[in-house]
Amino acid sequence: MEHTGLRSILRNTTYLAGARAVTVAARAVYVLVIAGLLGPELYGLFNYGLSWYLLFVPLAILGLDFLLLCEIGRARTGAPDVIPASLALRTLSSALVAALCLGLGWWLESDPTARALLLVFAFAVMGRGLASWTNAVFKGHEASGFVLAQEVVFRLLEVLLGLALLAAGHGVLVLAMVHAGAWIAQGAVGLYLVRRFLRPGLQADWSLRPMLALIGAGLPFLVAAFLLGWLMQGPLVLYRQLEGTDAPLGQLALALQVFVIIGSVVAELGLAAVPVLTRASERQDGKTALFVQGALRAGWLLAAALAVGGITVGAPALTWLFGPEYASAGALLPWAVLLVGPYFWVTSLRSVFVAHGRYWQIAGAMFAGALVFSIIFVPLVGCCELAGVFYATGIGLIGTVATQLLLLRGTDAVDPMGSMVLPGLVTLAALGTAGGLLWLHPVLALGGGFLALAAGALLTGTLPWRSILQFLRDKG
Repeated sequence: MEHTGLRSILRNTTYLAGARAVTVAARAVYVLVIAGLLGPELYGLFNYGLSWYLLFVPLAILGLDFLLLCEIGRARTGAPDVIPASLALRTLSSALVAALCLGLGWWLESDPTARALLLVFAFAVMGRGLASWTNAVFKGHEASGFVLAQEVVFRLLEVLLGLALLAAGHGVLVLAMVHAGAWIAQGAVGLYLVRRFLRPGLQADWSLRPMLALIGAGLPFLVAAFLLGWLMQGPLVLYRQLEGTDAPLGQLALALQVFVIIGSVVAELGLAAVPVLTRASERQDGKTALFVQGALRAGWLLAAALAVGGITVGAPALTWLFGPEYASAGALLPWAVLLVGPYFWVTSLRSVFVAHGRYWQIAGAMFAGALVFSIIFVPLVGCCELAGVFYATGIGLIGTVATQLLLLRGTDAVDPMGSMVLPGLVTLAALGTAGGLLWLHPVLALGGGFLALAAGALLTGTLPWRSILQFLRDKG
């Protein structure tokens, strides 16, 4: 049984990793091709529509996916079956939130193209809500092969069909229709697969009491997901409302897409540690504190490595890939990739709270960061223009991290010098070296920056080899 369980975990982890790889690859291809085909103005408007509707997706999901994973896993020990009630609730919430997404967008927007985009993307809310529900059911039944198959089919279909239509002369609105249609189709096919292979005869349970119970249980996850989404998608939405639609919106959208794509990958690293962290929390063996310190150091090194690449070869590479009209996006790239470090901290520390069962504290920390971001966004953009968007987002993420660390200090206190100060100095040294050598040659600056980063990490003990090895020696 033990070996069977291990094989199941490895198999499903492989499926989910493959699904994530397909999603990231599809998004990267989209960014690479449609940015050049649409040009900065239309590309910025398209990404504004994406960011707008993605703000509403957590409201449609209602924090239920995590609950579904837990409850389906416990079903063998007599836990109540929440699948029928959750299906009814997800159907209702997706429809209502889609109407809210469209209504608010229609009220805020006067541009006809923007209004048409928001109308189409409102349908994507419904498709994405149902697809997210089916993915949670697949994962809970340890049938993640369905997740991989769905992602491969529908993400590739979206990319190929969208690019073919763009090449045929169709515009941004048709591209949005393809995106929304792919998610609606994925949700519908996923529901068919659930009814065909996992829950034959499944019908939605529209009883009010179980739906209200699910809303109450999922509320902390809903609040946290919405606030984190505000930090990720809010910058582009707020900038659009402040400045309107023009070429700078496209520059900002491209730089932010780099952050979002890389951030979606590193977020998975924190989630993968939840099982080990949960066992460590139950045993109180100190490994959660080791994880916190290791995550803080790793976030510094990750941000430093990405920023060295961004200021040396990243900016010219971006201009070469997308054309000279995106030169301003290249200048923003170092700030965009630096945000990956704080985002990695936020998502990794969130996993520690999940392991401890302190769900409302996750929401509280997200609220602190989102509040700081919302307050300083307009002043920083006013004085620093596009760079101010990244300053405000970074400060908001760091505000979330600071709140998380304050909340964890009673159980998972960290060494400020070893976890924050020394890694920060190593990062500054690496960036300074790369910047100082840039006048010689970008590749030389890249090598010098990485060499300074590696040497500094080893000399100061910032590279947490011992913490990583001790954390991985998990017998539970």
